[in-house]
Amino acid sequence: MFERVTYSIDYEQKWTASSSDYFNIVLYDAENNFDKCKPKFTYYYAYSDGQVVDKVDVYFSVLRPCEPLIVSFNRRERKTYNCSYSRLNELGWFYCYNIGYYYLKGGLKAELFKEYSKLSHNKMLTLTIGSNDNEHISVAECNIGNKKFIKRIYTPDLNTSKKCVLYSDSVFSENSESSISNLYLKSVAYNEFDGVCSYTNASGIKLFAEFFDGETLTQFRRVGTSDKSQWLYLENLLNYDDERQLVKILDYILFCLNNKIVVNLDKLTSNTDTRVVDSVTISTPNPITENEVSVTNGCNNSEIVENFICYTHNLEEYFNVHLKNKSNDLRILSESIKLDVYLELILKMNNMPINLFDETGYTGEHLYYNPDKDENLYVYFLQRNSKEHGLKPLLFYYQGQAYKPSNFEHHDNSWLRVNLNSLGKGGVTPKPKKLKDVLNELRLSLETNTSSNESPTQPTFSTIKPTMDGGRNHGGGTKGDKSSESFIGGSLGIILGMLGSAIAIFSFWNKPRPFNSLQ
Repeated sequence: MFERVTYSIDYEQKWTASSSDYFNIVLYDAENNFDKCKPKFTYYYAYSDGQVVDKVDVYFSVLRPCEPLIVSFNRRERKTYNCSYSRLNELGWFYCYNIGYYYLKGGLKAELFKEYSKLSHNKMLTLTIGSNDNEHISVAECNIGNKKFIKRIYTPDLNTSKKCVLYSDSVFSENSESSISNLYLKSVAYNEFDGVCSYTNASGIKLFAEFFDGETLTQFRRVGTSDKSQWLYLENLLNYDDERQLVKILDYILFCLNNKIVVNLDKLTSNTDTRVVDSVTISTPNPITENEVSVTNGCNNSEIVENFICYTHNLEEYFNVHLKNKSNDLRILSESIKLDVYLELILKMNNMPINLFDETGYTGEHLYYNPDKDENLYVYFLQRNSKEHGLKPLLFYYQGQAYKPSNFEHHDNSWLRVNLNSLGKGGVTPKPKKLKDVLNELRLSLETNTSSNESPTQPTFSTIKPTMDGGRNHGGGTKGDKSSESFIGGSLGIILGMLGSAIAIFSFWNKPRPFNSLQ
């Protein structure tokens, strides 16, 4: 929550008793020598060489970077004196030998929190989910990395006693795609904070957010693509030491946003048409660079399932060839900072994007590639007559999760996550399913669905030949006349015809209705 600015001092003269005033330290509230006015404080007269100050550290809160909290005087006698800036401002000056009366006796960290509490009057802001105008919130803005990035600082307005409300869209969202789910906000929503920092690039794309509550820091990073806002709560904090490391972090997050891997699930050729899409902003994207990635007919031994054809989309190979070097150049910061790679997978069928949902079909989901944790993506087809050409994917498997089309007949753009657990004994403890069992269940559902949509067989009826005399025998028939038989046949035909009508009516009312066993 705090940052330090260090001023190292080189003197051209050696200390002597007659030159003690040469070693005075003067504090100004100014950015340069031309804007300085009346000094805020003066450290007067070093009466010994040990009292000479060679270094001054000034501590600020990251939430109020223009208001010093503590000034540390580092003297040649190898002693450091931490003094409250507000107290120094009140005093205006003191002789260096009197510093023992004014320095802070507690530890530096504890004293910094005390000084910030006095500065902020212990006021807090509340984060509320929504996109309304903020209420009684002060906003400060500063440039980072030679204006490459912008830092916005949200703090409570100290000039009001009213509740200070910060709405979540100020920190996280700039488009409609960003509000798919607010679950990531559960750790911060409706909680109170000293302040919030939001980091964007120069074009305004939000990248990184920090929430400060005393000694507790909560961080979020943006993942996905630059035209979507998916946010990830960071369990392992990115503890950067200086602005250079912070810029590296922001560069890397932006790199992940500007690169995505496109996978066509129905591709059976030697490549997936997987490509990297580089886009600086939403409105002015860079040209697309396409690179082929191998697709193998077959899977790892652990993923092979009899009676199904599997294709491996080699994401690992693609990353190593096209992205790894650039990723490593940005990723290496220090031993304490390990940035994870999150490249969004854009999944397609018939060159059209598909949307992923959980098992219920209501909550949207997204998949990301991380070379440190993930492997490849496997697509399964139902094998028929030892051929797979022209078939639609039955299921794909990635990161220990499986997805199926929500409708096998049309393979529409909605795919659902498959439950890979079954209830064990007692119906309580989940028991993992084998991938083979899941595929066989889907095969049965597909076959049942296909047969239920076939037209039912229509009944056939006897052909009835009418007679000239209505079936009566007048005895005037020619040789071989079958008039009596015709009468019997005609009568029977009428009866069968009536029965056939009844069958037809019954069949009409009881015609099998198509159904989708997955619904």
